[in-house]
Amino acid sequence: MVIVMVLIILMVAITLSTILGDAWISTSALYRHAELRERNYLAARSVVEMAMELLRSDDNDYDGFGDFWALGKQTLPFDGRELTLEITDEDRRFPLNGLASASEEDNRKLRSALVRFLERAGTPPQLALDSLQDWMDPDTLRRPQGAEQGDYGQALVKNAPLDSLEELHYLRGWDNPPNLPPPRGYEKDPLASLGGGGQMEIEEFRRKLGVPATSPSVSPSLAPQANTSKWSDWMSVWSGGRINANTAPGEVLLALDEGMNEAIVQEILSQREQSPLKSEQDLRNIAGMNADLAFRLGSLVGFKSSFFRIRVAVDQMPGRMQLDVVVQREGGSLKVVEWTRL
Repeated sequence: MVIVMVLIILMVAITLSTILGDAWISTSALYRHAELRERNYLAARSVVEMAMELLRSDDNDYDGFGDFWALGKQTLPFDGRELTLEITDEDRRFPLNGLASASEEDNRKLRSALVRFLERAGTPPQLALDSLQDWMDPDTLRRPQGAEQGDYGQALVKNAPLDSLEELHYLRGWDNPPNLPPPRGYEKDPLASLGGGGQMEIEEFRRKLGVPATSPSVSPSLAPQANTSKWSDWMSVWSGGRINANTAPGEVLLALDEGMNEAIVQEILSQREQSPLKSEQDLRNIAGMNADLAFRLGSLVGFKSSFFRIRVAVDQMPGRMQLDVVVQREGGSLKVVEWTRL
């Protein structure tokens, strides 16, 4: 009987030992995963901070593709990891919240520009814009094709500006992505006739980031994109109020005014490839641009950007991650307005 009890105790002990051993291995693996992910986060955060230094050092009165920050997607070796960095300005896109905050005249111009763009994108403009403005404005008056409280079932209409483009998924008219190919690269617009975009040499860019010159070179271009774009390629909730004529895609420029045509847009793209536009006078000097058109564009376009998106991705197992950071630049200072860890 004693021997049987001893055997039972030994079997229980062995079983517990196995269970605890497996639990320890699982816990150890989980801890290791968390540790590596945290190291990747710290590396990504360091690159974000260096990108912010690049933006601070850019003290021109204009922003264009020749600036330090506008080199497109770069793959950088950093702290034994391979990170991908991309800096884009939000002011190249349509400022959707401008529909809620702009003056009545500026609101009308922005809405008209969006109507032209949405028609080209294959989206019913009246439905999309009415539902968007009803979503943002504080009143309960329903626009002709809009939607107010009760039109979305139990969901409440926000009655405030957008915090994220994800909110468009809730709204009528924004169900499908735009029927347009995305911009094929940040540093070179697909409609531009001249190449180069005034880029800095890659070595200079890497030197600015503190990457050793002996590190392997990387591709300066964006990865291949799908044929269908996303609303985030064309729209933004962050904006200084005006669309940057030096960085806006050709499709955005074309929609800004009924007097714009592809020939004028082509001239703008070609001109800014050689030298960025710095003032309304530069705009007036564009071939085909008359004084009335330049004046009308004056309330919609600018030549400098206020908001920038810094995207850093770490593609290293098991702690892959991405940081998506939006910063506002005022003078020589930067303020983080959105920080997302994916």
